[in-house]
Amino acid sequence: MHIHTTQLHAVHNLLTAVHSVIETFHSANEPAQDVHIIATNVYIKTPRGWRIATHHASVAAGKAPAELFKTSILH
Repeated sequence: MHIHTTQLHAVHNLLTAVHSVIETFHSANEPAQDVHIIATNVYIKTPRGWRIATHHASVAAGKAPAELFKTSILH
């Protein structure tokens, strides 16, 4: 199983970071499927370094959306 991550959208400040990505799964044993995962991870900077605070992922059917933003500035 190979996982390919695309469309990273990241927001950072001194103590937190939020990353949203689209993950596509490829398996040599199964034909191509139009399924992908939309995941969000929240990280907190601690005295021991960056640690993941929360993770959320949802399966989304169909083709992954085309990348709409080429920059992290949304407005």
